[in-house]
Amino acid sequence: MDGQTTTPQMVHLKECPKCGRSNLADARYCEGCGANIKDVEAKIAAPEKKKGLLAKLFGRES
Repeated sequence: MDGQTTTPQMVHLKECPKCGRSNLADARYCEGCGANIKDVEAKIAAPEKKKGLLAKLFGRES
């Protein structure tokens, strides 16, 4: 380890207005339905919070 803390990376995604699928920020067409999304603004996607083992087993939020 080099002493640096790691933080979750921010990911920029475009949401298709036609089907709602998330696409990479540089996408021109939706990977789901093929709609033109070159003019859609990319937004920062929040990192997904992972559940612990007990939360998965018992269906609780951690």
